Amino acid sequence: MKTNFEQQLLERVVDVIYNNFAVSISKQEVKYDMNLMDDLGLDSIKILELVVYLEEEFNVEFSDEELVVDNLRTIEVVSNTIKSLLERGDNVSR
Repeated sequence: MKTNFEQQLLERVVDVIYNNFAVSISKQEVKYDMNLMDDLGLDSIKILELVVYLEEEFNVEFSDEELVVDNLRTIEVVSNTIKSLLERGDNVSR
């Protein structure tokens, strides 16, 4: 079961996706384990753009080591990566 914080992260990630990209399914149909490329129709360039939007939204910075397909595969995985960054205190000054 997800904590309130984890649920809020998931919802914010979904909001960032829907506020910045034309997604192939409706927001109500989204499941957190959907693949960003295969299910939501984001290509590799849009995934990188998503990283920029997420960094701005959450005031974090993805390291080169974190910019791998396994960390950017699904909404849930992206949310977990952001949670780890926030817990480590990897916030950036902007």
